[in-house]
Amino acid sequence: MKKATGIILGCLVVAGVGGLGYGIVNRMQAPAVTTSAALPDIVISAAVPQQGSLEQTTSFIGTVEPDESVQVFPKVSGTVLRTYYEVGQTVKKGDLLYELDPTDIQLQYDIAAAQVQTSRVQASQQLGSGYDSNLLALKAQLSSAQANLNSARTNLRNYNDDEDDRVIRAEKVRDKAQADLKAVGEELENLDKLSEEEIKNKYGHSKTAEEVRKDLLAQELKYQDQYMAARDEVNNLEDDDDPTLRSYRTAYRNAQIAYDSARNAYNLASGLSYEDTQATVEAGLNAAEVGLRAQAKQLEYTKVYAPIDGVIEQKNVSDNNPNPTGTPAYVVSNKSMMTVRFAVSETVVTNLEVGDTIEIENGGRSVPGTILEIPTAVNPQSGLFNIKASVDSDDILLHTGVSVKIYATTRKANDSIVISQDCLYYDAEQPYVYVYKDGKAIKTEVKTGVSSETQIEITEGLSATDQVITSWHPRLLDGAAVVLQDAGKEVAVSAPADQAEPVESSDSSEVASSESSDAQ
Repeated sequence: MKKATGIILGCLVVAGVGGLGYGIVNRMQAPAVTTSAALPDIVISAAVPQQGSLEQTTSFIGTVEPDESVQVFPKVSGTVLRTYYEVGQTVKKGDLLYELDPTDIQLQYDIAAAQVQTSRVQASQQLGSGYDSNLLALKAQLSSAQANLNSARTNLRNYNDDEDDRVIRAEKVRDKAQADLKAVGEELENLDKLSEEEIKNKYGHSKTAEEVRKDLLAQELKYQDQYMAARDEVNNLEDDDDPTLRSYRTAYRNAQIAYDSARNAYNLASGLSYEDTQATVEAGLNAAEVGLRAQAKQLEYTKVYAPIDGVIEQKNVSDNNPNPTGTPAYVVSNKSMMTVRFAVSETVVTNLEVGDTIEIENGGRSVPGTILEIPTAVNPQSGLFNIKASVDSDDILLHTGVSVKIYATTRKANDSIVISQDCLYYDAEQPYVYVYKDGKAIKTEVKTGVSSETQIEITEGLSATDQVITSWHPRLLDGAAVVLQDAGKEVAVSAPADQAEPVESSDSSEVASSESSDAQ
């Protein structure tokens, strides 16, 4: 692909190079007459414009990435037991990447399994024996659960230097805020169901329904803020815990759950009918079985598998070290299809379409690509549109994250009037040409569009039958008498459109020269 050296420079051939252009233009505007001798005729060449098409190419910087890339995060925390793959190795979906130490989770699973067995025995006793013996058994279970809870609480306090556990305290604050938030939400839902009299009796005679609603909404917002703050506090405290403290806390929580279950079972057993007892027993057994399944799932999560076929591009875990938080354990990328992303402005994005062909250049070599996605919203950080395109060749090796150069057709002119850049002149920023008419050179202002190195589109000012002067002469001015060389011949001003070669803009997002021409 040719590199742009300036879209408009070719138009100024008539002006020479550098400072010479200024002198020539001055001579064109005010030719000096130093002799009284007759001046020779101004012999010019002219031709009608070419009807054709042009494309303008712009260059961008893009980043290579695989079409599919997955960050692997474990669903449970713990110490890494063993890893099985290193960076650069290929994996299949379902391959075991690494394992976490399952000791703590296995213990919780065993506790849940024991709870299920206990619930089954209790069900058999409660539904198959007398009420008195069942009640005695439930009381014994409650006493045992109370003893376990006291022991777990003592262990937790001792580890915390005889202080209440900070996470347990924070959880109570969180649960209280959550209960308050739920209560005020229910009040808001029921407000529309109350009559004016009921509202006055409940909230005060001076309160209207709208005032009550406003107060409740304010309370809801306050409780929501309290709940969010308390929840974040619990999460932050848990993140700072060491494994031993977490183990004691988990034991305390499980003991609390077991105690609550035993207490509810004992309280419900008094005075209940057989049907009520049966429903209660079945509910308890079902809860225990759900808890067991949950622990079984946690145990499964200690083995982490590859989510897709691909190549290991990152590995952030190692044997016998804690699983990292905040960073993926592995990054697996499917590099069967590589893509590039590049950012464009709103002016450019309107001229791109899905399916458009682009050129991708890296290390002096180029491969084709195809635009796959064009977003309808800008990236909020850059204010640009992030375009995604495929890499349609394996001829060059593109690594994830490398920068490449993208060439895309950003402006097109179809079936337009096209002339050579050499025919175009500028007065300040206003482009113009000379048209041959009735033996004179007529200065004609035009508006320009898409351009290449050698050609430019004329959007206004010329017709397909105008004879544009294609040669330069030092005395060529508006209204000057001229002699047409080879009169009678019609030669196209520009090469046919299918021979015109596109040229990329030197600007990575806009074509400054063409835009300025359009604005005139």
